[in-house]
Amino acid sequence: LSGLYTVKENYVAALPHLRRLVAIRDTPEQQDEPQFILNLLTLGTALSRAGELGPASAYLQRVVRLAEALQDPQPILLAGSLSNLGDVYMEQQRYSEAEALFRRAIPLSDSVGDEWRGKWQHQKHQLGMALYYQDFDKDAEDIWLEVVGVLTEEFGADTFRLIPEYEALADLYLYHERYLEAAAAYKEAGRLSAAEFGADSGNAGYFDARLGEMYAAVGELEAAETVLVRAEDVYRRQRGAFDPSTLWIQDLLARVREELEEEEQESTGPGTSSY
Repeated sequence: LSGLYTVKENYVAALPHLRRLVAIRDTPEQQDEPQFILNLLTLGTALSRAGELGPASAYLQRVVRLAEALQDPQPILLAGSLSNLGDVYMEQQRYSEAEALFRRAIPLSDSVGDEWRGKWQHQKHQLGMALYYQDFDKDAEDIWLEVVGVLTEEFGADTFRLIPEYEALADLYLYHERYLEAAAAYKEAGRLSAAEFGADSGNAGYFDARLGEMYAAVGELEAAETVLVRAEDVYRRQRGAFDPSTLWIQDLLARVREELEEEEQESTGPGTSSY
């Protein structure tokens, strides 16, 4: 049952079964068995996904120690253990510790062979996030651009796997007021989200809102109005007219339309009428 629940990402339901399985197998004879370590890794991961970060950290630290002690090295098992513990540290805002774990995990993953190349890019994405939160923005940007290249080569330019990379890059560009680059990245993230989850999805609406904000920042007001109308419609239907995000988009849209009206009035000149 634990396997069924974890496959369906019902981690809370999986926890009692995983705990029971680990308790049965947690003997001195089995602690150096890869299967037991994998069970322990699954329990630690399920705890982290269920929001129980403290216990998850303790279990995953133990997993790393056991995987490191295996007489027959298992690089994939150790890489996964380091990576999942790094994810927990990211949630706990322990960014420098997470960075160290991802830097250990990545070479192990790379050593397995090209067949794993595309599947392990999450570790590099998270390394970029750890660096970004420590203000090493250029290093983070370089890593995310590298991941975009690898994923595009492995899965094509239309893969949904690129969404987190474009979002991370866009947020970085926005922070540094590189609005045109941010707009391009948000646009790609929105395109891929619409293709994967539907044009009416919350993801697509969010990226449209961000794209409209970027267009407004660089004076592309008509383009801003178009995507903001689309985003406002999605948010209003999904979250309601009085949701803070909906109200933010409506306020931004109102300011864009006000600027468009001012431009139109300036273009008609004094003493003319539109009637």
